[in-house]
Amino acid sequence: MITASDIEAEIGNVIPGLAEGRQSAEEITIFESAGIAIQDLLTANHILKVANQRGVDTIIDL
Repeated sequence: MITASDIEAEIGNVIPGLAEGRQSAEEITIFESAGIAIQDLLTANHILKVANQRGVDTIIDL
């Protein structure tokens, strides 16, 4: 069971660098989209940029 005390930061603060994200591979990230489209788009954009920088991205034409 996850409680409020288990939450270290929200994604809206991690992306602009206002809070730290995971510090190790053992830590778990849970992302729940609450229906805010702009936050979903910014999150996806950030993930794609990081994946591209690490050389692990794949672009698929839909």
